[in-house]
Amino acid sequence: TTVIANVLSLHRDPEIYGPDATEFKPERHIVNGKIAPAVVDTNGKDVSDFAFGFGRRICVGRHVANYGLFIDIACILWACHILPVRDGDSKPVLPIDDDEVNHGLVVRPVPFDCVTVPRFPEVPAILAVTKETHGIELE
Repeated sequence: TTVIANVLSLHRDPEIYGPDATEFKPERHIVNGKIAPAVVDTNGKDVSDFAFGFGRRICVGRHVANYGLFIDIACILWACHILPVRDGDSKPVLPIDDDEVNHGLVVRPVPFDCVTVPRFPEVPAILAVTKETHGIELE
């Protein structure tokens, strides 16, 4: 028997995250200017993130994955402004429903268009050197 947890519902539990649990509000994880302590179960185990599973079968590489993701996002935000595309009237084209997802075994947001603009003039040269030095293939 295969059991697959409904991780989307676990991460949107109103008893833990409040009545607005479905809304994007990162500030809910900050208390007195610091990251809020993890939600713990009755055994004292961290249950605030189910993305990597839980219990005996939790992903042993979850910390490496989280740190890698943090570094990737930090580098993107260091290098680029991420902006919405604009229509013919120069108005930003934003997703109609920010809760719209592709349904399936793994739920993920629907694709959307955006524009990346270098934050400063040296960014393209720095990225080119990084690509050459580390043999990274960028699209």
